[in-house]
Amino acid sequence: MKKLLGSIISGVGILIAGTSGLCSLAFLGFGFSAEGLGGIGKMIGPVLAFGCIPFGFGLGIVHAGRELVRHANSVAEEETTRKDQEPRKQEPTTPSSQENQ
Repeated sequence: MKKLLGSIISGVGILIAGTSGLCSLAFLGFGFSAEGLGGIGKMIGPVLAFGCIPFGFGLGIVHAGRELVRHANSVAEEETTRKDQEPRKQEPTTPSSQENQ
């Protein structure tokens, strides 16, 4: 369940960071098309001020989701290792079962 939740959180973070990055790129492109290289210089400030916040937030969400998935994987691996290391109980043999063989 933690792996599913972590994957969903990572997906949401990717969507937030991706849309923010594309929006920032579009604003820079509009600034370039309107005034050439001077337009990018005028647009870089607002893009960094307003675009970096949601982009960084999205990257943080992606990181949190990945850590949740990694934690779930390590817990599952520990449980598997613990089950493999437990001694298996053997059923006691009875004389009747040995005679049938």
